[in-house]
Amino acid sequence: MRLVALTLPPVLLAGLVAAPASAHEPPRIIKVGGALNVRDIGGYTAAKGKKVRYGLVIRSASLSKVTPEGIKALKKLGIKTSVDFRSASERDTNGADRLPEGVKRVPARIPFGSLAELLTTISLNPGVTFMQNGYRRFVSDPKQRAQFAKTFRLIAATKKPLLFHCTSGKDRTGVMTAIVLTALGVPKKTIYADYLRSNAELDASNKKLLTWYESEHIDPILIRPTLYVQRSFLDAWYAEIKKRYGTFDRFLAKGLRVTSKEKAGLRKRLLK
Repeated sequence: MRLVALTLPPVLLAGLVAAPASAHEPPRIIKVGGALNVRDIGGYTAAKGKKVRYGLVIRSASLSKVTPEGIKALKKLGIKTSVDFRSASERDTNGADRLPEGVKRVPARIPFGSLAELLTTISLNPGVTFMQNGYRRFVSDPKQRAQFAKTFRLIAATKKPLLFHCTSGKDRTGVMTAIVLTALGVPKKTIYADYLRSNAELDASNKKLLTWYESEHIDPILIRPTLYVQRSFLDAWYAEIKKRYGTFDRFLAKGLRVTSKEKAGLRKRLLK
């Protein structure tokens, strides 16, 4: 998440490049010039020993600064649909997606929070509390649930590769990934590892951002929890599901209104 009340300096926005993958990186890390945190959710072991298919669902940070080479990389992936979780103000601040010609753009606006909300959060650790509250709203807010549900159905029904993203590709995108992987029967340990991977992918960019916030006289200790994911954030999301729905399956059925047929369709499409 990027706090939308601040406009990031152009030098940072223009300098975003995908972190290079080492020879030891798993194949799910994808290099796209001008984009960060681009990953294939395939390759994980799911229910009954099946594997999540590669090449069908991609998660990412913002695509607003994708370079011409990045466009070629996205085209090579065969992506035909791009779901954008960013709020209208985030898009206005950071720019529209840069995508290959012919990719269907699907807005799925899920506003997260603002600097004003963070600064007025009363807590011993306001940054962490602010983030946990945002994750709880992913469950409690019917409008936000509707956007996750819409994306779930698109993934289950779309025959061609689909990408979804927010600004940093870690919170809204991380939760959408957790929804899909949990529905596929991927173990929680694996889901958390995938979720926490964002910290490594965003670290270089985040260090620049923390330096910039400090130059604006905003305490980096306050801001840091908004730039890096923590287990406690996803814990808060799962706990809110349990509190309101009892089980994840009931959350799918009652919270997202996903039918058994749609869930079976997701598994048929993504598992092998």
